[in-house]
Amino acid sequence: GQVDFGSLFVDDNTREIIYTSYTNDKRTRYWKNKTWEANHKFLEDKFPGREIGYNSYTTDYSKMLISTYGDRYVPEVHYFDAKTRELTFQYCPRPKLKAIEADLVEMLPISYASSDGMNINGYLSYPKGAKKNLPLIALIHGGPKGPRDNWGYSAEVQFLCNRGFAVFQPNFRASGGY
Repeated sequence: GQVDFGSLFVDDNTREIIYTSYTNDKRTRYWKNKTWEANHKFLEDKFPGREIGYNSYTTDYSKMLISTYGDRYVPEVHYFDAKTRELTFQYCPRPKLKAIEADLVEMLPISYASSDGMNINGYLSYPKGAKKNLPLIALIHGGPKGPRDNWGYSAEVQFLCNRGFAVFQPNFRASGGY
């Protein structure tokens, strides 16, 4: 594949693999447990356009704290009862940002061919309502083999787009995970 192995989530009680994951543009989970997969699909339907994180759970995994986040969404933490599918909002770590959530811009996954034909992935963000004839800032992460850029909320990207710049974030060939 295009990316390295991401993570493995194992049931501490049974040692059963719940999922494996890989992160290309966004994280993809490959479910091995149908109950977890169904609950994850339920959560994705409740929080469209967002990633779901599993932060803390009871020993039997019936109750948990989940986080939701995305490129245009302020992170939130919810209590989730996996048996009843009850969701209870707990907190938002950035409540002042929540008030301007509608003004946040998308981080669009893109890919392009390098001069030698290799596929390079990255992200492109535009200011609200504008996509042509814009000044562009390229945010190049550290490396080689350093951390890569990931899809999701970025204060720096949001700030620059708010000031009228398009923002380009390449995950060059030596980016972590590629």
